[in-house]
Amino acid sequence: MTQAMTSIERRKASSSPGGSTPARPGADGIMAASLQTFYEIGYGGATVRTIASRANVTIAALYYHFPSKHAILVTIMEDVMDTVLANAEAAMVSSETDTVDQFRALVGAHVRYHTDHPAEAFVSNSELRSLEGPSRGQILALRDRYEAVFEDVIARGVDEGVFHVEDPKQAARAVLAMCTAISSWFQTSGPLSAETVQQQFVDLSLNTVGHPTEGRST
Repeated sequence: MTQAMTSIERRKASSSPGGSTPARPGADGIMAASLQTFYEIGYGGATVRTIASRANVTIAALYYHFPSKHAILVTIMEDVMDTVLANAEAAMVSSETDTVDQFRALVGAHVRYHTDHPAEAFVSNSELRSLEGPSRGQILALRDRYEAVFEDVIARGVDEGVFHVEDPKQAARAVLAMCTAISSWFQTSGPLSAETVQQQFVDLSLNTVGHPTEGRST
C-alpha cells in the first residue's frame, strides 16, 4: 500500500530535473529547528531569527526555502496529517474486515504516533489556533477526514452490535481527544513504556465506545 507523500517529499519531487522548483537541501534542517522551537517556546514566541540560528542558516536562506514562519507551521501540520492518515490507512488494511480489530489498530496507530513523535503531535494540535487564511481550512479538512475514519468504524460497530454509543461522531472525538493528550505528558524516561500506554489506551478507547475489554488481550 502506497503511503501518502509528505509535504517535504512533494517539494523534493518538484525539484527533480524538469521540475519548476529549485532543489532545497536546507529545508529539512529548517523544519527540524522550527519544530523544536515551536515545541519548546510556542509559535507565538518563536522568531525567524531564532529559527535561523538554531538551523545554522542565515535569515535570507530561511526565506529562500519558506516565505514565512507561518508557511513553516503549515508544512509541519501538513506532514503530520499526511503521516497519520497514511498510518490509519495501513491500520485498516492490516486488520482486514473485523470492526473491533480495525478500531484497535486505528487507536494503536494513533497512540504510537503520539508516543513516538510528541513534538510533531503537540505542535500540530496546540498551534492550530495560529493558522491563518486558506491554510486553516485546508488543515481542518484533513483533520475532519482523519476523524471520519474513526467515526465510520465506530458507526459500523454500532450497526453490528459490538459498540454501544448513541453518537459515533462524539465518541470518535472523545477517543481522539483522550489519545491525543498523550503527547503532552508521555516521556520515554517515565514509568510507563510506549507499549504499555498503547495497551492501556486501546482498552480505554474500547470502553469509551461500549465494548468490554475484560479478559481480552491487546
